[in-house]
Amino acid sequence: MHDATCGQPDEKVCISCNGTSDTAANPLVVLVSEGGQGIEFIHVHCAHKDSRFGFCWCCRESVAYCSEDLNEAGECEKHDGESVPDYPVEDAESYIENIRNNG
Repeated sequence: MHDATCGQPDEKVCISCNGTSDTAANPLVVLVSEGGQGIEFIHVHCAHKDSRFGFCWCCRESVAYCSEDLNEAGECEKHDGESVPDYPVEDAESYIENIRNNG
């Protein structure tokens, strides 16, 4: 039996619940961990219920991550910085003023 850490299971089994079912409603997805060795799996529902795991907002639920491997914006290493726009963002007051002045 595996504990719910970022350890290494011997077969395709959820590291949180030890379940092996892989359904469309609750698939087993690969768990990517920076210090992990080998391939680990976790059910999507298990990852959502456990704060030690999370999903990159870009990758969505195709792959899970250990929470410490996601940045504050919820991005994996591959998508780091994608939540920051590459154009200036105006505040709400500037937007409202622009609408009032320009129709």
